[in-house]
Amino acid sequence: MNRWLDQLEKDRKQFKELPDKKSKLTFLYDYYKVPIIIALIVIFLLVSFIFRSVFTVPVKMRAVLVNSDSLVVEGDESVFEEIYGLTDRRDRGKIDVRTDLFLSEEEGREDMSSLEVLSALFTLGEVDLYVSDPAHFDSFAKQDAFADLSVLLDEETLEKAKEDLYTVTKDDGTSVPFGILLKEDSFLQKAGYYHHDVVLGIAASGEHMEEASAFLKAYLLNRK
Repeated sequence: MNRWLDQLEKDRKQFKELPDKKSKLTFLYDYYKVPIIIALIVIFLLVSFIFRSVFTVPVKMRAVLVNSDSLVVEGDESVFEEIYGLTDRRDRGKIDVRTDLFLSEEEGREDMSSLEVLSALFTLGEVDLYVSDPAHFDSFAKQDAFADLSVLLDEETLEKAKEDLYTVTKDDGTSVPFGILLKEDSFLQKAGYYHHDVVLGIAASGEHMEEASAFLKAYLLNRK
């Protein structure tokens, strides 16, 4: 401690003896260079953290629409926010809608890159709502990619959806209601995403399963 105080006193005397402002500034820079750099780094990290917290909008739900009509017409994403707004959840964030994945409708001619991307998204939990034609929906359903809606939804919602429940028979012979059949009058068709019947399911491994369930419930209870 005494040694440090002695050095400090020495530096103060040296500073006072310096002839001009320039040499004093140079002395201060050399003396405090490391603490100044550390302080600037800390300030930069703090500002970056605050900026990300304030301006970065988190994702509250991810929807993957396979073989959509997005190459022909742009779908209206606002329908997702409108339906989500009917839920009792108040999550800050956006709904991420992905429409760039396409799978061949001919058996044996699948786009391997899209299949690999889809498999990775399911594995990483980055699919909450999944929509596709029945054939491709079935192939993932048989791998238990989707949640059982008879367990996930309450009795009132299931009663509302009973005519559109989409059941898949698995390889072991069990039949499970994994999806909802969306016909030409559904929100996705009206928004321009599809012109044919598709099936919507909730991913069993999705990061935002509660949000996806609330979304589906709001749609089924409030559709006309």
